[in-house]
Amino acid sequence: MDGKHILPVTQVKWIRTQPREEVCLFSSALDGRVTQWHLHNNSLVHINILDFKNYELLAKPLPPPEKITLEGLVTCIAFCPNTEHVILVGVDTGALYQCSIVCSVHTLVRYSAHTSPVRGLAWNSHHSQIFLSCSVDWTVKVWLQHKMYVYKFL
Repeated sequence: MDGKHILPVTQVKWIRTQPREEVCLFSSALDGRVTQWHLHNNSLVHINILDFKNYELLAKPLPPPEKITLEGLVTCIAFCPNTEHVILVGVDTGALYQCSIVCSVHTLVRYSAHTSPVRGLAWNSHHSQIFLSCSVDWTVKVWLQHKMYVYKFL
């Protein structure tokens, strides 16, 4: 496969992953993949970061006892403003996944966030551990990273 998404793309984002490195493109799509794209020698090279259809973390698999099952179709992504190697992924089941995309260390955290598809995610640009999620369930939630404190707005 040449890396093309086979179902509609839900979001794209330009990100600088390392200091003094060229920016790369991340895309998420309803085919279940979050893909990183680099321009090399006038061609696009892709790396699948997450693949929800195959239920696996592709860049660096976790040992089986710690493995978190990926479920749903990717609807949105957001990168932490202070550490852009941390990505949030929203899915159509209402869950959120937080993933580190550094190749040497790969972690995954699952948040049971909403009862309907997640449609938007945003990190607080002033406090890197706070983020928002919004859903088709008519709620906006404010999250404190790793603490599960949730404030709902209807």
